[in-house]
This record gives sequence, structure tokens and C-alpha cells, in this order.
Amino acid sequence: MTDFTNFRLVRLEGGRSLGSEAEKSKPLYSAIVADETQDLGPQALRLLRALVPAGPNDLFFVGDGHQRIYSRNKAAMSRCGIDIRGRAKKLYLNYRTTDEIRRQAVALLEGCEIDDLDDGHDETKRYKSLSHGPVPTVVNVEGIEAAATHAIEFVRQWSAAQVDGVPLSFCVIASSEKSRDAIAGLIQAAGLRCVAITAQSNHADARDVVHLATMHRAKGLEFDCVMVVAPKSYLGVAEETETQRKLLYVALTRAKRGAMLLTLG
Repeated sequence: MTDFTNFRLVRLEGGRSLGSEAEKSKPLYSAIVADETQDLGPQALRLLRALVPAGPNDLFFVGDGHQRIYSRNKAAMSRCGIDIRGRAKKLYLNYRTTDEIRRQAVALLEGCEIDDLDDGHDETKRYKSLSHGPVPTVVNVEGIEAAATHAIEFVRQWSAAQVDGVPLSFCVIASSEKSRDAIAGLIQAAGLRCVAITAQSNHADARDVVHLATMHRAKGLEFDCVMVVAPKSYLGVAEETETQRKLLYVALTRAKRGAMLLTLG
């Protein structure tokens, strides 16, 4: 499980003037760095390969098959003209989550096919975290109201803890915008300030608030404590639930210190 903070696709902007014919024949880019490679489809990978001539240090990719939540974009790098054989390295140390959170998240992927981004398979046995903490709580609840009650209690229990005098950050991660907004209303009614992370507004660095996000929107972010709310069906072991379980994996691994998984059933 390689877990990186704030995955982004980095675009290198060309700023040279196209004057002479010699200049026009030069490649616009000399190198490209791309994060979240697991989310790039074959068209995107072929485009990146075509943007720079092959050579030393021309392309640098970072990706994690465990976080492949857009299965339609699944692509093998070698089939897109990008040869990583003998040139790739796996990062086995998780610096974000505690080992207890990591283990709980990995358990959600049992039976899922995890690829290595190049037509191979990945494994989870050699991965480990450097920090430790409480085992995440898994609770099945009936309805959004019960989920919000557990989330509020979780926030209040953890709020006394601080890191170097800085209050902990919290996020409730839901499976849909409808659930996110319903939980936000209930949390605010309990007297806690809330901030929604959306495509239009991202206030992930706001303090003294409870953030709320969907699983897709939380990808790439991190918080001290996370509460994940999802339908119980997401825990099914059938092949058709692979994407849902990977979403749960992504959501749960946003947590650095404490986590809770609330299933609605």
C-alpha cells in the first residue's frame, strides 16, 4: 500500500518563444512528472509518452493500484509505450496512517484484484506503517441520524487531543452528496461547525471545524481523524463490490490517527 499525500498530475508548462525553425523542431517538454497514475487511462498515458522524447529522466510516475477507483481507466503502462520493467520501485512504508488503520483498510480489499499498473499483480504482505494507535471502530447503524450521533460522539472524544498545541482535524466521508449533506445538517444542529469539501470549494485546511466530503472528493486529502459512512452493501465480497471496497479503502486511509467505519444497514 503506497499512500501519498495530495496526489496531483503535475503539468510542466513550456515558456519558450517559438521563433526560428530550429526552435520549432525542439520538443516543448523535456520531462513530465505525474501522480495518481492509477487513474490515468491509456489515452492519457500515450499522450504523456508522446509529449517528451524518450531519454534519461524523461518520465516519472507515482501510482497505487490499491486506490484504483476508476476501473474504466485501467491501463498497462507497457502497452502505452512506457517501459517500466527494471526501472520501478515499490514504497512499502506508510507514513500517514497508523498500522491499525492500515490493517483495517487492507482487510477491506480481501478478494480484490490489485494490479501493479503494468499487467502484473501487487501484494500487501510487505507493507507496514511506522505509527500505532487505536483499532478503528466498525459499527453498523440504522439510518443517517444514528450515524451522525456516532460521528458527533467520536469528534467530541478526540477533540481533547492536540498535536503540538494544534487541534486535530476531522472529516466525515460519505458515499454520496445526499448523505454528506444530511449528516452535515445533523452535526451542525449539535453545535459543531461544518465545512463541506466540494468541487467548487475546498477548505480542507480549515481548523476547528468538521469537514465533510464524498469518498471521491476526499481522495488525496488527509485528516487526523476520519469517520466513514457507507451502505453495508459496500462490504460485500462479490466481485461487483470491488470498486466500493476500494472506495472504502481510500476513505479510511485518509485518517492519520483515529478512524471509524459506520455502515448503514
